[in-house]
Amino acid sequence: MVRWFAIIVFLQGVAACASPARPFPQSLDYGTDVVQPNRYTQAQLNAHIVDYYLQWKSDYLISAGRDDQGRALYRVAFGKDSKATVSEGQGYGMMIVALMAGHDPDAQMVFDGLWRYSRRYPSGIDGRLMSWKVDDGETVGGNTAAFDGDADIAYGLLLASAQWGNNGDIDYGEVANTVLAGLMESVVGPDSRLPMMGDWVKPDGETYNQFTLRTSDCMPGHFAAFARHSGSLAWHSVSAACESRLKHLQARSSAGLLPDFAKDCRTPESCIPAPDGYLEDETDGDYDYNAGRLPWRLAVDAILNGREDSRAMARRMQAFFAEATAGDPDRIAAGYTLDGEPIRNYFTTLFAAPVAVAAMLDREQQDFLNALYQRLYREHGGYYEDSVNLLSLLALSGNFWDPTQVPLPARKTASTTGLPALVLSLKRTSEWRDGYCSEATVYNPAEVAVDWEVEFTAPESIYKIWNARYTQSGETVTVQGVDWNKRLDSKASVSFGFCADEDAETVEAEEAGEPNEKET
Repeated sequence: MVRWFAIIVFLQGVAACASPARPFPQSLDYGTDVVQPNRYTQAQLNAHIVDYYLQWKSDYLISAGRDDQGRALYRVAFGKDSKATVSEGQGYGMMIVALMAGHDPDAQMVFDGLWRYSRRYPSGIDGRLMSWKVDDGETVGGNTAAFDGDADIAYGLLLASAQWGNNGDIDYGEVANTVLAGLMESVVGPDSRLPMMGDWVKPDGETYNQFTLRTSDCMPGHFAAFARHSGSLAWHSVSAACESRLKHLQARSSAGLLPDFAKDCRTPESCIPAPDGYLEDETDGDYDYNAGRLPWRLAVDAILNGREDSRAMARRMQAFFAEATAGDPDRIAAGYTLDGEPIRNYFTTLFAAPVAVAAMLDREQQDFLNALYQRLYREHGGYYEDSVNLLSLLALSGNFWDPTQVPLPARKTASTTGLPALVLSLKRTSEWRDGYCSEATVYNPAEVAVDWEVEFTAPESIYKIWNARYTQSGETVTVQGVDWNKRLDSKASVSFGFCADEDAETVEAEEAGEPNEKET
């Protein structure tokens, strides 16, 4: 008789031997000071991430041929079908793919291809960094680096080092050190210790210099990881310089918001919002498409590193949005003046997703957090919006982590999900020497409807399933509902069936009500 055990979905799956060290989903418990969306089970949150990731890959991850050694190259497109790629996108992509390793069997291959693509187009000033924009295979926009893109690339490399180690074709830790050295030497002000936007900025330049700041380049969570990995205390000074300027700029704003760009930041007190048209457009001194990322950057630092100044700044921004919108995410506008007046009258996840991460820092904002999450997890827009939204969703679901922290925060168990566990019952309907067929019933004891998902262990390979879809990794089988039965009402049940055999190959399930006979 084959022995196997049903377990509830909220427990984590077991990674196969060749899986990365920290496979998705991590489902981390960030501690009692951090709240997460609680209208869905942890398994549902993880499933939302998978769905969003698959769409993101389909829309923006592009095969970019092969390098001279025949190795695959990948790029993150600047939009659907765009021939352009920016270093910011490569950085986002490298973080996302490394965090999704374990779910995505091709994650390491794709990650390596993203890194190698960045190396194909080095900055013309500091070749350790990536040229900020490539269009149709050619560097454009001056062939220079942008601080934020390379900072995210470096963080992605640290994630890869934690996932796959440093003994393969790419020594992720060592190349991360190379990128970090390039940033410190070419894109950090020698006296100000502030990020200088890019390697094109001269420390003593007349208009743009080491006292000019793109506020969204302040990534204190990244800087803490860079310091731990490299052993360089200089990254702490970068974090401190950013923190002092952001605090002063926020204090100047009646709404507690931060400008896209600031100038004259020789001291915190002298730092002022940039004038209109300073670098990019007429909203350079407003809370717009650059600064809109700051609630996410600051909140992640507070969550992972416990930095109180980051917590206070993120919470102040989040409080503005909660009050200004009366808790309705649809009322979040696309950009604000520093007095809190909307710039544009439409919704985009770019401004809402970072606010949701900041809402994790305030237990009084649970309802606002739930409403934000409900608005975000199925919303798709452009490359920039979707990339920031996905990274925010990873944090919201407990799946964003610091690669330099050992140990990680604890994983969640069934008792920390906030909803009663689904009850899975299994009954064998037929059996033979090496296999069997079973009927399964899933019961929802919660007071609310859920999108159901259950997990159990089976040493055999499932080769037929009906009324459900599934994945199998080793002995761990995860089953979800299909379009017509995935929503399980309170106190209701749903049934599915499957067959398994020791010698069978796993196949993708069909959603029809009849057994799937297809072999692949």
